[in-house]
Amino acid sequence: MDILKTLRKSYFTMFLASLVLLISCSQYDDEIIDTNEKLSLSNYIEEHLKLTTELMILLESERNIDKESFLKSMSKKSKSISENSKPEEIIGTLVNANFQQSNVISELFLKIYYNNLNFINSNPDLKNLNKNEIENMITVEIDKKLIQFLSNKSSDSCKETWVKALSRCKRNAAISMGASLAVGAFTGGTGYLVGFFVSGVVAGICASDADADYSECMGW
Repeated sequence: MDILKTLRKSYFTMFLASLVLLISCSQYDDEIIDTNEKLSLSNYIEEHLKLTTELMILLESERNIDKESFLKSMSKKSKSISENSKPEEIIGTLVNANFQQSNVISELFLKIYYNNLNFINSNPDLKNLNKNEIENMITVEIDKKLIQFLSNKSSDSCKETWVKALSRCKRNAAISMGASLAVGAFTGGTGYLVGFFVSGVVAGICASDADADYSECMGW
């Protein structure tokens, strides 16, 4: 489908754009859950995938999202964000973009956000890694977790195509939402908050498009 090709191109463009939309995240340190137990990469990714999957299910059900309004709002927000800004301020753009379940979606965004920061806080040595090493570390672990999901896919051609497409959406969402914050925090104290939120929304739209492709394949 042309719309799927366009969406994939948009996703790639937005992910690259997110790398330059930076704000400080150091002020959130006091909001991270204080724990004596180190949050391992495996446990962090397991929780990350659980939360991003829940988020995608909600985003997939949103049928009236004003994508243009959302992206414009996020673009303007990125120019006005200061070091004292809170993630809750960015989430306010969801309401203006016609998200019907904005409150629940907001809560999931924040859970994902703080899960990232808790992982960062419990693994300070990771600041010694560069951007590529961090992204690769997160990508490899996420791929490991998703292999089992793909190995259980249906043999039906349409179903198989849908499962692969949906899995790619989940993978992209988890990787970009995790790496955007982790890379920022581990490389100088900056976090890609705007890219984090945009990545989640685009992944939800991607999942919805995968459903449309499946229906078309089945002739529904």
